Amino acid sequence: MILKKAKKLILEGLFYDAIDLLEKNEVRHYDNKLALLESVTLLLFAHRRARNYDKLHDISQKTQQVFNELISENGNIHAILEKFDKLIEGKETKEELLNAIDSLSDTKKSKIPLLLYIKFRSIIFGSNYDVNMSLVEKLSYFFLEFQGQFYYVDILLFIAWNFLYKTNNSLAFKYVEQSFQLFRELDDKLGIAFVHATKGSIYGNMGNCKKAINHSLEYLQKAEELGVVNIIWHACFAVALYYAMSGDTNYASKFNDRCVRLEEHPSFTDHSTTHIRMLVESRISWVKGDIDKALKIQLQKLEVLRKPYDKYSLAIVLSLLGDSYYQKGNLTKAYTYYKESLEVRDSYGAYSQVAENYLQIIIVNLDLNQQEKATEYYEQLKELKESVDEAAVNQIYSLSTALFLRSYIDKESKKKAKQILIDLIGQEITYYQTTERAYLYLCDILLEEIKTSNDLQLLEELREYTKRLAITATMRDSHLLLIELYFLQSKMFLLELKVEEALELLELAQEMARGKGLMRLEILLSNEYDTLLYHLDVWEDFTKHLHTLEERLEYTHIETLLNNMIRKWVNYADIHYDSESPYFFIMSNNEGTVLYSDSYSSLPFDPEKVSQIQRKVQHICDEKKAEEKITRFCFQEYLCLLKTEQNLNICYVFMGNSYLPLKKMINLLSDLNNSEILTKIITETEKNKNLLLQTRIEVSKLVDCSLISQDTIND
Repeated sequence: MILKKAKKLILEGLFYDAIDLLEKNEVRHYDNKLALLESVTLLLFAHRRARNYDKLHDISQKTQQVFNELISENGNIHAILEKFDKLIEGKETKEELLNAIDSLSDTKKSKIPLLLYIKFRSIIFGSNYDVNMSLVEKLSYFFLEFQGQFYYVDILLFIAWNFLYKTNNSLAFKYVEQSFQLFRELDDKLGIAFVHATKGSIYGNMGNCKKAINHSLEYLQKAEELGVVNIIWHACFAVALYYAMSGDTNYASKFNDRCVRLEEHPSFTDHSTTHIRMLVESRISWVKGDIDKALKIQLQKLEVLRKPYDKYSLAIVLSLLGDSYYQKGNLTKAYTYYKESLEVRDSYGAYSQVAENYLQIIIVNLDLNQQEKATEYYEQLKELKESVDEAAVNQIYSLSTALFLRSYIDKESKKKAKQILIDLIGQEITYYQTTERAYLYLCDILLEEIKTSNDLQLLEELREYTKRLAITATMRDSHLLLIELYFLQSKMFLLELKVEEALELLELAQEMARGKGLMRLEILLSNEYDTLLYHLDVWEDFTKHLHTLEERLEYTHIETLLNNMIRKWVNYADIHYDSESPYFFIMSNNEGTVLYSDSYSSLPFDPEKVSQIQRKVQHICDEKKAEEKITRFCFQEYLCLLKTEQNLNICYVFMGNSYLPLKKMINLLSDLNNSEILTKIITETEKNKNLLLQTRIEVSKLVDCSLISQDTIND
């Protein structure tokens, strides 16, 4: 009864109740050693599921000790297990083995799955994430025939994770689905939660952040229902990681901070795993553009990972270090870390990731103009492709072939490169970075064709490819890539002299960057928007005098942006904002009557200039452009922010860039809407056509506090 109750508690997710029950009865005289073996095995399960990893070594040793004593003391059990060995060697048939099992008592028959689990689990799983699938197939019948789903499903889920570590996503999916069916049959609460955790990791492998986040959030919900702090931490970590991968640093930071708080909880015991949170923290820093901070975190954790030699995590950090040094322009160090990552992954057969490392090394050597060395690694990648025949490896090889052809001067090679890339994006690509790179390299080739041919009609083809990649990025919640694509598309509109469309896309990209906490990218986009506003006359001149396409390409810097995107990240690490110089604040009604105004400049007040600004404000408001969002416009050397709130036109005029003023204007509007001042202004102006003195004082204080005196916005 005790063992049955303990198993039920484990299935219900009440692991600590199961542990208490089993430990209290540890000294109990069990009817036989089989019962004792099951007791320590269930204790092992309960601690593993509660993620009390510091307990597992001793319990595992005790389990093996009891198992060894059992088979030495029970000749018939020993004989049956030897027959299983012969079955695996092909020296015994299934029928012969079943006949032998029939001679056992019903109690011993019921423990066959337990015995198989203890005897063969360590043989099924090798040290390099290898799985003896032949052995699993031969044993699966016996697990299921003797009602051993409880033990068999543990093996199935672990198989899924081993394939996941090797980036064999299709097989990982196959076995996690099989485990899901059994978990549901068992009504295994944590087992079902683990399925979502596993699917989240598989989708993360595939670069589908949207599905990875959704499954991880489902995992978190089920973890919270179970109430085990260690499991909640693990679920929060998964959610934080995939938000960070998606480029949403706000949510990534939120769940990472929750992990930090959980680590301080008295019930938290999973301290051996906390170092992997660096994958979240370094990714957040990296996406925000702080490469130095990301690099520091990665280097700190590298030595921690080397000691227990967690190959999977070690290879990831080595590859991230390669990316960080590549971003910083230190190609020699990038090569060193990519090469070590390749060697680690090769040791456990993660072939698609090995191919990815080969591609990274090839790119580094091509950048260094070391064609011979790049060719050497290309040939090694070719050998890998021919030996493993994996779809992801084949596609990465095709991409590397296109890179070589693209690097040649002759048109025929570039034509072949273009066709390879077109063929690639037409396939179902199993490794997400291949998709992104294939599209971006294709765009690069097209941009070069546009430049050399002066044929603007090719721009439509370029736009089509960026749209298709944007759809993919949207489906996968790849926010950073999507923002960069909007940035690129805005420059494409400029090539066609469509300035309004370019401004709209820049604004959309900036809003997305703000929403995802990408402050430096937001500043870069804001500054780009301001520059375009300040140079509208230049683009009008382009329209009148029909400047050449080459001149437009040079003025937009579109080639530089695309090159930086191909290098994985737009370079915005050194972007900063400057405080503006306030000039004037105006509040008027729909008829154009000024209800409130104030000057903040040390320059002499110029009524005519203010009057001109007010006429422009009224023109924009008449077209209702400022009702839905804050509108930016340029007037001589000034920038202006304008927003209509309940028939009031609110305008801030300043010199400098608009990033910080835009933040402050948002704060001002929020403060206005959350106070009684706005209602007072509307009521008083409807009655008296002007504001009372007390209301003017209140408006002055609010504007000064929210807009004028607020200097800094923290990252």
